[in-house]
Amino acid sequence: MEHRSYYQDKELFFHQSIDQVPLDTAYGMHAHEIYEIFYLVSGTGSFYVEGNMYPITPGCLFVLRSNEAHHMVLSPATAYERIVLHFFPEIIDAEDPKHILLAPFVDRTLGQNNYYAPSASSGCRIRDCLKDIIETDDDPYLKRLSIRSNLLIILAELNKLFRNNSQPQDSITNQRIADIITYINDNLSEPLSIDILCQKFYISKSYLNSLFKQYTSSTVWKYIETKRLILAKELIRTGISAKNASEQCGFSNYSTFFRAYKKQFGISPSD
Repeated sequence: MEHRSYYQDKELFFHQSIDQVPLDTAYGMHAHEIYEIFYLVSGTGSFYVEGNMYPITPGCLFVLRSNEAHHMVLSPATAYERIVLHFFPEIIDAEDPKHILLAPFVDRTLGQNNYYAPSASSGCRIRDCLKDIIETDDDPYLKRLSIRSNLLIILAELNKLFRNNSQPQDSITNQRIADIITYINDNLSEPLSIDILCQKFYISKSYLNSLFKQYTSSTVWKYIETKRLILAKELIRTGISAKNASEQCGFSNYSTFFRAYKKQFGISPSD
C-alpha cells in the first residue's frame, strides 16, 4: 500500500492510498468505532456492508457508522485507489450539538443506504473538499484545520443527497442473512451461538456458515465477537468500566473478554 496523503490524530484519520495490485486477503471483514467516508478513485469489484453487496465503480462513495461491518472483493486487474476520512462524531459537537449532520450515518437501517453512485456525488462539492484536504500542506496543524473545515461541508452535502433520497441503492441482498445479521446486532448483550441462530432461523450449521462466509467473509462467531468488542470499546470510551462494558456486551467471563479485547485492539481495556 502506498500512502499519497496521510494524517491521523485521536479524533481524525485521513488518507489517500493506492494498491497497484489489490489482494482479496487485504480487505476482509472489519468494523470500527469511528465513522467513515470512503471515496473510490479507481478499482472495480464489490463492497459488502452487513451482508449487502454493492457493485463499485470509480467515483462512488460510501458512508459507514460505528460498528458497521464491511469488506471488499476487488479485481486484481485494476489498481485500487481510495480516499478515506474517519472521524469520531464528537468532533462536530461545537458546530452541530444535535448531530443533525450525521443523519446519513445514523438515520437508516444497518447496512442500508451506505452507497452513493458517481452520478449522485459528482454534482456536489464532496470531491472538491477531498481534493482540498489532499492539497493542504502536510503541517499537522494546517492539515487538521483543513480536514475539520472540509468535513462540515462534506457532511452538509451528504445531508442534501440523503434528504433528497437521490442515492440509488444498487445493493444485492440475501434476506435470510440480512435477518440473521439484524438479530445478532439487536441481541449482542444476550446469549448468542451458532446453535441458537440455527434453531431460531431453521437453518443448518453448514448452510449458516456458508452464508456468512459468502456475504461477510467472516465466520459467525468471529462476526459476533468483533461486534461485541467494538461495542464494548465504545462504552469504555464513554466512561463505563471495562467490567461493566464486557457484561453489557454479552461476555460472561471477564478474562475471556480481556484476552479477546487485547488481541483485537492491541491494548488492554483499561489503556
